[in-house]
Amino acid sequence: MLEAALEEMAKFERKEIEFRKRDRAERAADLRLPLDAIKVH
Repeated sequence: MLEAALEEMAKFERKEIEFRKRDRAERAADLRLPLDAIKVH
């Protein structure tokens, strides 16, 4: 029982880390795009 719970926690954490990485990458891309568009030089 405890082992199964720990396994579920580990799975959830991996998903959460993956989601955060994707989210951070998307936000970084969103922030960079307007800056690149604004640059005139």
